[in-house]
Amino acid sequence: MAQEYSGRIVLESDQAIHHKQGGLMNKRFTLFAIFLLGMVSSAQALDAYGPVRRGEDLWDIAKHVYHDQDVSRDQVMLALLKANPQAFEYACNANSPLKVGEKLQIPALATVSALSRADALQEFERQLREWEDHRLSNGKFVCPPASDVAKLAPAQAAPPVPEVTAPEGTPTPVPEVAAPAVKPVAKSTAKPTLEQRIVWDLDWAAIPILLLLLAGIVWWKYRLKPAAPAPVAAPSAREMDFAAETVDAVLAYLQADRAQGLSTAEAANRVRGVGPNALDEKRVTLLQRILPYFWGPIPWMIEAAALLSLLTRDWNDFLVITTLLLFNAVIGFREEASAANALAALKGQLALKARALRDGEWREIAARDLAPGDIVRIRLGDIIPADVKLIEGDYLSVDQAALTGESLPVDKKTGEVAFSGSIAKQGEMVAVVTGTGANTFFGRTAKLVETAGAKSHLQESVLQIGNFLIFFALTLIVVLSAVELYWGTSFIHLLKLALILLVASIPVAMPAVLSVTMALGALKLSKLKAIVSRMEAIEEMAGVDILCSDKTGTMNLTEPQAGSDLSAVRAKAVPEADHYRLYGQKIFITWGDHDLTDNVVHLVLARTPDAPEGVKGISLFLVPKFLVNADSSLGQRNDVQCVSIEHKLGIHASPTCVMSFGDQDGAIGYLVGKENKGLAHMFTMMNEARQKVGIQGLGVADRAYQQARDYAKERVQGRPLDQKSGDRVAIIQHPDVRRMLMTMKSQVEAMRAFAYVMATDMDLAHKHPDAAERQRRQARVDLLIPVVKGWCTELSVEIASTGIQVHGGMGYVEETGACQYLRDARVTPIYEGTTGIQAADLVGRKLAMDQGAAMADLIQEMRGIEAELAQADSAELTVIGASLTAGVQALEQATQWVLQTFSHDPNAAAVASGNYLMLTGYVCGGWQMARAALVAKSKLDAGEDPGFHGAKLATARFYAEQIMPQADALLKIVRSGGSSILALSAEQF
Repeated sequence: MAQEYSGRIVLESDQAIHHKQGGLMNKRFTLFAIFLLGMVSSAQALDAYGPVRRGEDLWDIAKHVYHDQDVSRDQVMLALLKANPQAFEYACNANSPLKVGEKLQIPALATVSALSRADALQEFERQLREWEDHRLSNGKFVCPPASDVAKLAPAQAAPPVPEVTAPEGTPTPVPEVAAPAVKPVAKSTAKPTLEQRIVWDLDWAAIPILLLLLAGIVWWKYRLKPAAPAPVAAPSAREMDFAAETVDAVLAYLQADRAQGLSTAEAANRVRGVGPNALDEKRVTLLQRILPYFWGPIPWMIEAAALLSLLTRDWNDFLVITTLLLFNAVIGFREEASAANALAALKGQLALKARALRDGEWREIAARDLAPGDIVRIRLGDIIPADVKLIEGDYLSVDQAALTGESLPVDKKTGEVAFSGSIAKQGEMVAVVTGTGANTFFGRTAKLVETAGAKSHLQESVLQIGNFLIFFALTLIVVLSAVELYWGTSFIHLLKLALILLVASIPVAMPAVLSVTMALGALKLSKLKAIVSRMEAIEEMAGVDILCSDKTGTMNLTEPQAGSDLSAVRAKAVPEADHYRLYGQKIFITWGDHDLTDNVVHLVLARTPDAPEGVKGISLFLVPKFLVNADSSLGQRNDVQCVSIEHKLGIHASPTCVMSFGDQDGAIGYLVGKENKGLAHMFTMMNEARQKVGIQGLGVADRAYQQARDYAKERVQGRPLDQKSGDRVAIIQHPDVRRMLMTMKSQVEAMRAFAYVMATDMDLAHKHPDAAERQRRQARVDLLIPVVKGWCTELSVEIASTGIQVHGGMGYVEETGACQYLRDARVTPIYEGTTGIQAADLVGRKLAMDQGAAMADLIQEMRGIEAELAQADSAELTVIGASLTAGVQALEQATQWVLQTFSHDPNAAAVASGNYLMLTGYVCGGWQMARAALVAKSKLDAGEDPGFHGAKLATARFYAEQIMPQADALLKIVRSGGSSILALSAEQF
């Protein structure tokens, strides 16, 4: 390995440098760069070192001289001292400071080897002790007499000493070379040369540069962030409301001709005026794409390390650090550019087309060329290219879930609007374009998302890692600097320590690795025809906790002879090797089979051959539709089939199947958990399922209310009772319709609040830091899950039925859609356990399990709201408080009756259980409505949104006056016992 000395540049062979490059850069470029570096180094190669910079000491310089030869650093230092006495403050000691700006002559190798290792070590240790004594005493240093240093290595002018190999074990003789007497050297009073002053000034100039760089890192982290841009506003009031206006008014406003369409010239003119029908993409210059690789906390750390290596003239470190910085930038830029090019090409392939009426002819044009006023035709399967007003046609079903979140396609008719980006699922219609590009519903949404400015999880993680390393390194630098300065270490030595810490703490490869990983992901997605607008979006999607797009699951409990009574389950599971063979039939299996995903996984209750009778002999098994191979690929079809699909009253979009297991060789299944514990394992999911069915009932009820409300506002029928003449009014003005709507609205709000509180309790039962509180919340969840499921679903049927009543005769025909909500709601009190089963669970298990302790805790919390209402100075809150007090008393008395009766007459308690469940639901709903009233009143007093909070307060009072009194009636029913219910024999029915 050839060594050249100029400053501290160390060049390695072509082979070594090419190995460091790792073959990632172009070979010709690598060789060319090595050639240039070699030429520069050769031009600077001298037998001297310098000029000496401020703070440098002999120890640092000596490590670069003959480090590949068989000489020690002690030998080198003593030879340098002897060859350059004028460069030291005290020419007799190698530890004395070097003079800034001096050049050191490099002695010949033979001169360095003249003094043996052992003698050099002994002499250097003597000089070190001498220098330490001088430093600690703070006295004036005086060089010893010449005789004491006569045995030093010869000066540069001495003839070379031939190298002689001494016999093994023989000490190497030390040549006696006379040295001139060395007198104490006074510090020079001569003015420094120009070269010395330049070196001195550069040293001091580098210090503030480094401090500014480090301060910049801290400032960038804690700088004040600019205010977020204002959200995108909707069109101004001066623009037309296309949804509300008639077709003719819209056509006139847009100056559109439904028979001829726009002319080509007029369309081009309008496109120039409003811009193309596309979202503006930010154009990023080449410089803007490159700069981020050199700007930011982690690049700053790398650049600070490079600057430190320059200050210390450590060319090896500078070369390596700079290469890493450039390597990160080149690799990241290259891969992101490739991904961006691939995505751009894919966008071009997937560019939308539109059928537009131009110059009286239907033409297929690029969607970006559409203009407001264009007449377009929308057919099955089309992506609607712009916001449109439907002007002709019978029917169009549009899937706009990506824009509005609606799970089902929406039926559109003439006069309604459709949004850009929606998908036509059925039908065909003609429409006029009302908005393009950023002026569409989709465009405004995209702009709003763009202005959000949220960092991705990836960016946050990288910043957290970088910040931790930055501040950890800076803290260590400060601590070590204080220690080293206390001991008198030179500034250059401190810079070297800082360089080592920075280099050790920089995650140099992390930015490049992440950039390459995301870019490769984008390339792969582009091959699958998937477009990502930001590289971080790949990481965000990868961070989704649950995304089961390749399989769905089912729960298989019910059999023809075993409905609610699961002790009658007959499906059997025969053990075989590491699995089981299952045989039997299950009914009422939702989504038991389909082709929307690659696989369907069934959780099946069955009995093993030696299982005990009853529910204690039921085990749980996992049975896939397709068996899975060892490499996770799908294998052969399992012996499980859908033998029929049930024809149901409602929820027709959800197929309910009869599943048959083991018609041939037996369906292969795998035991879940322990044998004979299947029912307990299944109930892990059952509580979740029951809570979600309660929310399903809430959702159907809310939709039924919304439709009834909208219909009541539109349907004109009759006059007010106090008016004998005049215009007819919408039916929402009639008192009885108001009663029905208020009943629906108040019950929906009570159901929603109660379901949300229960969901919160479920989270706290799992995540609360206090174990006692987790246990308390779990007890409440166990108590109230039957109420959420039973009360919410029973009310959903009642509310959906009331919705039909609001429609009158129109509610009983299919055109309005009101019937569908009743059909869909009717199953919710049935599946996942009927209301009767929920009531029996509440009374027979949940209350009896802890003798009403969880219910007592709930009632105590309700009384806290009572106390708040009693202190309020408000007529509305006084009424609500009195109603809540009566309801809580009814619940408490009913609970005491049920607990006392259950112990000696279980049948009587069972007869009362259904009414007790409903009583509990009404009181829990009233409790939540009372809480809402307290908040609404405080907001009203503060002047916040009086329309919304005033409605909340009025609805809570309606619930207190019209709904909560049912609790007192149900209490009387509960206390009446079950004698009349059980009076008839079975034959008398």
